[in-house]
Amino acid sequence: MGKYYYSDYGIVTKKGFIELEDKSCCGGSGELVFLGEFNSISEAENDFNEFKEWQFENGIKVCEDEYDYNLHCLNVYNRDDYLGVIYPNTIGDMLKYRVALSNGEDPISGGWEDGCGNLCTLDGWNEL
Repeated sequence: MGKYYYSDYGIVTKKGFIELEDKSCCGGSGELVFLGEFNSISEAENDFNEFKEWQFENGIKVCEDEYDYNLHCLNVYNRDDYLGVIYPNTIGDMLKYRVALSNGEDPISGGWEDGCGNLCTLDGWNEL
């Protein structure tokens, strides 16, 4: 089982990322986001592409949905009431949201904004 990360280059192992140390040609930040431990790169890719869902004790529910190719948006509900959608700017942002959600932080309690400048609140937020 190996550890897999997401970078500007896609899904990589840390060893693979070290081999790609010179990032200047690609203009990327080179930031690594840990995806998890998987048996193979294909298993990591399948997990990466799968839509995820989180349910919190306070009634907030977050569901990933299609947005822009591999970039997923987040639909947010308070029990059955739709509150709004969060649009990550990059796949790196999407993965940071996944980590925060998996660590128990919901968008309302965390004071997130929706990617369009609107604060996520229990009253919902305006969408363009």
